[in-house]
Amino acid sequence: SEEDRARVWAEANGPEDFQQEVQRLMQLLPSAEPDNFVQLRLARDETVPTDPAPLLRAEVWFRKDAAATLARYTNDDRFFARQGGLSEASMEARRKVWLDRLKLVDASYTLSGDPTTGQIDIELGITEAAFRELASERGWSWDDEVRFTFAEEQPPAFLDASLQNQVRAFVREPSAPVV
Repeated sequence: SEEDRARVWAEANGPEDFQQEVQRLMQLLPSAEPDNFVQLRLARDETVPTDPAPLLRAEVWFRKDAAATLARYTNDDRFFARQGGLSEASMEARRKVWLDRLKLVDASYTLSGDPTTGQIDIELGITEAAFRELASERGWSWDDEVRFTFAEEQPPAFLDASLQNQVRAFVREPSAPVV
């Protein structure tokens, strides 16, 4: 029923006045605080085994002066100021560096980032050895800002190498699929 849908929506996303305040802040803060606003996140009670977990509050992340900045835009005590992270422009610049590099990788990949930590996560469809070889050739370097997940080494196509000459075609991808 419509009432059940509304109840489930409110349980997942908070009461309507909370949702409206989230929307207002999400529209306002990126333009009002372009070099300071990082992200607005809904915080949930992960100790409760429901999906989605009950909503606790909203965290509003700013690079500096988080409490004072948030106080200029809302006095709703369901919103908490958090300090740290990268601005949208800084995070986008970091993503662009890696997206440009990954265009040169002959494999599938996924890239995601967390602006509150500045961390970039890259899952590659090639092995670590193959990627490090390419990175070395290209002079790429990185630090803890990037976390990689690589494809597993593939076993040989044939346990007995002499069998390889008896097979006309054997389809074998050079990389692992990434979902």
